[in-house]
Amino acid sequence: MPDAPSKYDGIITPDDWLCANCKKPRKSHAQVSAFVRERHDFVGMLRIKNEARWIREVIDSILPLCGRVFVLDDHSTDDTVQICGTYPEVTVFSSPFSGFNEARDKNWLYDRIMEACAPAWILCIDGDEVLAPGGAQTIRNMIAANPRCQSYRLKIIFVWNDRNTMRTD
Repeated sequence: MPDAPSKYDGIITPDDWLCANCKKPRKSHAQVSAFVRERHDFVGMLRIKNEARWIREVIDSILPLCGRVFVLDDHSTDDTVQICGTYPEVTVFSSPFSGFNEARDKNWLYDRIMEACAPAWILCIDGDEVLAPGGAQTIRNMIAANPRCQSYRLKIIFVWNDRNTMRTD
C-alpha cells in the first residue's frame, strides 16, 4: 500500500458531525434544530487485524452493552472483515494508513465514532479480548454507582493462540 499515508493529523469538529437522519454534516444544516445526533450509552471501538478466530465471540460479548461497534481493520488477510459484516450494528473501516501506529489508528477511529454518533461511553477492546459473561451489567453497575467517574480500567484476559494459553493484564 505505497500511496497510503503513515500519519494522521485530522480532527473532527462539531461542524463535521453527521446527522442521524440525513447523514450530512452539521455545517450543511441551515437550522440547528434540524440536526439530530445518533446517541448511544455505549459504543465499541476495535482496531483489528486477522482476528477471524475470535472476532465473532468478541463482538457477541460486547453487543449486550454496545449499541454500535466501530472497527478499524488494519488490512486483514483472513475472514475478519466478512465476519464483522454479518452484524448490522458493526461499522467496519478499512485502514487508510500504512505501517503500524496504534495511537494514530485509535485517534482516527475515535474521530469516525464522534463523527457518526454521540456515545456517553466508548468501550475500547481488541479483537482477541472477550467481555466476561455478565460483564455488560457489571460495567453498567459501576457507572451507575459512580456517575461522576469519566473512565474505567478493566482486568483483561488475553487469549493467545488457543483457549489454553491466556495472559492477564
